[in-house]
Amino acid sequence: MYSFNETQTSTTCDWRLVMGSSAGRLRLWSIREERQGRQQLVMEDEMVLDGGVISASFDSSLDMGIVGTDASTLWYINWDERSSIRLVSSHSLSVTGVALNNERYLATSCADGSVRLWTLDGSAVEQSMQFQVAGQSCGCVAFSPETTPLNKLKVIAGYLDGTLRLFDLTKMDVTLKMRPHSSSVEHVIYSRDERVFISGGADGLIAVNNTATGMTLRIISDHKGASITDLHAQPSTNRDPMVAPPSLWLVCSQDRRVSVWSSDWSRDLCDLIDWLTFPALSGSTDPSSNPPSLARFSPTDTDVIVYSGYGLQCCIQFYSLSQRKTIRKLDINHWAASLDVSPKGHVIAIATREWLIKLVDYTEGTFQDFLTHSDSLSKVIFSPRGNIIFSVAHNEIHMHKLLV
Repeated sequence: MYSFNETQTSTTCDWRLVMGSSAGRLRLWSIREERQGRQQLVMEDEMVLDGGVISASFDSSLDMGIVGTDASTLWYINWDERSSIRLVSSHSLSVTGVALNNERYLATSCADGSVRLWTLDGSAVEQSMQFQVAGQSCGCVAFSPETTPLNKLKVIAGYLDGTLRLFDLTKMDVTLKMRPHSSSVEHVIYSRDERVFISGGADGLIAVNNTATGMTLRIISDHKGASITDLHAQPSTNRDPMVAPPSLWLVCSQDRRVSVWSSDWSRDLCDLIDWLTFPALSGSTDPSSNPPSLARFSPTDTDVIVYSGYGLQCCIQFYSLSQRKTIRKLDINHWAASLDVSPKGHVIAIATREWLIKLVDYTEGTFQDFLTHSDSLSKVIFSPRGNIIFSVAHNEIHMHKLLV
């Protein structure tokens, strides 16, 4: 029995009625005359959409129309063909993570527990897949390495309850679920050889997990007590014996500390090679309210780490692993909420809480600000070629073409 109490929107013509409910049910009714002169309401068809129906607009005969849902989607409805096509899709809550794969796919995580896959075709972005975990907030997302064949592409996502889920995009299903953390998962990355994924929690613990079995291989507690604010991995070509190949990766925590690791997961080797601590003003406010500590390996010189975080100065610092010291600073006028370095190595992109995207010349330090969002920015990321920048503010995701 259809409950009229759950009806959110309705549209009528002379003899037909379309009603949408808060449960996502869209129903087509016809009004028929009975012999006694009374009218009877008869349901002709029903469709189930991905969210509660909040708006609808149909043609004069109610055969075709556009329907909006509270899941931030727009649907084209055709009752004659009995078809429903999703035209527009977006996040309804805050976007918490964003990742790119080979300029072809974009993955996003959201506070509503969803992980969405978007197909990139030039300037067009279309949602092609969605995974939903009810009652959970998804805090981060990462693709398997770019060398992974498309038919084996996977996405790893971290959740508020400390779980990690591995999604197989070919099977469109969850292939692994594990809970290596007792606090929320803040960041996750794949190793370059795809043997492990590394996750960081709000309690500062780092978990190294096997990608094939989901088994937690080790827990790293060096940052315990301070939330993990960034993870980054990059192959090592440094000849310094202290930075042994094949790969380097780093961890940042809210207490302005950065640890740098060298790993060979095929031999189960993982060594701490450097520990960076950046000073800040004494007597500062609650550390959790300070701008996050962020770091990236330089794409053109793996001896250099590009760092930004709360400290004595509002600046970007360039740290040399071989010299074990900061070798250069670039002053900026806004604290970074997110940071990424172009794969070409010539531009640094910074997202700020002041609604700005800041592009900084890697060498000269000159910068330019762009105001494109209507809220504080939380994420910024370059495409693998460095010609596109994606930025996030609340539930907005913007794509920008870089012309320099």
